[in-house]
Amino acid sequence: MASKVNPYIGKGIFPFMVLTEGTSPGGAPANKLNLKDWIGATNEPYTGSLDSEVPQAMLEDFFGVARDHFLLIDLATMKLVDMYDSDPIGAVDAAVQLLGP
Repeated sequence: MASKVNPYIGKGIFPFMVLTEGTSPGGAPANKLNLKDWIGATNEPYTGSLDSEVPQAMLEDFFGVARDHFLLIDLATMKLVDMYDSDPIGAVDAAVQLLGP
């Protein structure tokens, strides 16, 4: 468990993954087993959740994006700062720069 500690928390960054699709892109929405398998198979130091359910819009539909987008959200204001397509390192780097030294 200690190996999955988020190295960015001390910098004010809270990475959080939302699993939107099940076993294939564009396929059925992810379910609890898909999420459990994803968390177990990855070595990423962040937590995750399933996408929203009806009546809420699915994340991809709400933001008008395809899968693998990384959103920077200011938790103090809950405003979207920026989005990065398929670039998790770029998203984290941008967040670190926004927070400053």
